[in-house]
Amino acid sequence: MTTIAPLEIKVVFDASARRRPGSGVKPAVVRSRHERSRAWTAVAALNLIVAFAMYYAIWWKADPEIYLILMMKTPMQMDLDAAAGIFVPSSRPRELAASVAIPSESGVSSYDAPTSQRLIPTAAYGWLALATMATCAMGLSAGAAGVRGGGPHWRTFGWIASAMLLLGLGVAVYGVWTRYGVRYPPNHLRLGMAGLLLLSTALGLAIGRGARGLSRLAAVCLVLAAVGTVVALYLGAKTGAIEPRYTTANALAAAFAAHSAYGWLLLLVTWRLSR
Repeated sequence: MTTIAPLEIKVVFDASARRRPGSGVKPAVVRSRHERSRAWTAVAALNLIVAFAMYYAIWWKADPEIYLILMMKTPMQMDLDAAAGIFVPSSRPRELAASVAIPSESGVSSYDAPTSQRLIPTAAYGWLALATMATCAMGLSAGAAGVRGGGPHWRTFGWIASAMLLLGLGVAVYGVWTRYGVRYPPNHLRLGMAGLLLLSTALGLAIGRGARGLSRLAAVCLVLAAVGTVVALYLGAKTGAIEPRYTTANALAAAFAAHSAYGWLLLLVTWRLSR
C-alpha cells in the first residue's frame, strides 16, 4: 500500500517589502514633496531671471529714453519779463508779460503747457516707480520660493546677505551724495537699483515663508505695472511727448500683454502648486 507524503507549503517573505507600522503611503508622500520642492526651485529661478531682465529693460533701456523725453519734449515756458525785458519797455501793460509756451518736438499736446509740464514727469516717474516695485516684488518672491525649494538652511544665508547688502548700499549712497549731491551720474542710480533688487531677493531668503503668497503678490504687481505702462503711454501721447502710433489700440494691447504675461503665468503656476 502506497503512502502519500504530506504536502508542505512554505511562504517566503521579502524583508525589504515588510511594512512598518505607520508607514502607509509615505513613499508617495515623499515623492510628492520632492516634486513640489523641485517645482518651487524652478519658480525661484524663473522669478529671478525675469526680475533681472525687467531691471535691465527698465533702467538701462527705458530710463535713458525717458530722460531724453523729459529733456527734449517737455514744454518749456519763458517769462517775457525775465527773458526779454531789455527789449520790451518796462511800462508795457502787465497782461503782455504772460509766459509763452515753447512747443515740444513731438506731436501736438491736448493740454496747455503747465498741465503738460506736470503730466509728463508724473507719468514717467510714476511708471518707473511702479515697474521697479514689481521688479523688487519678483526678487522677494524668488527668495522665498528658493527657501521653499532648497530648504530652511538658506534663511541663514539670506539674513547675512541682507545685512551686507544693506550696509553696502548705505555706504554707496553716502559716498555718491557727498561727492555729487543731487547731480549724481545716472548710472549710479541704475546700479543702485540693481543693489535694491539683490536686497529684495536676500530679504525673501531671510523671510523664507509665504512663497505662494509672495509669488501671487509679485504677479499682481506685474499686472499693475502693465496697467501703468498703458496709462503712461496714453498720457505721453496726449501731452505730445510720444508719437501717436505707439498708443493705438493694438500697440497698447501688445504693451500690456508683453508686460503682464509672466504675471498671469505665475498666478496659474502658484494656483496649480496649491492644489
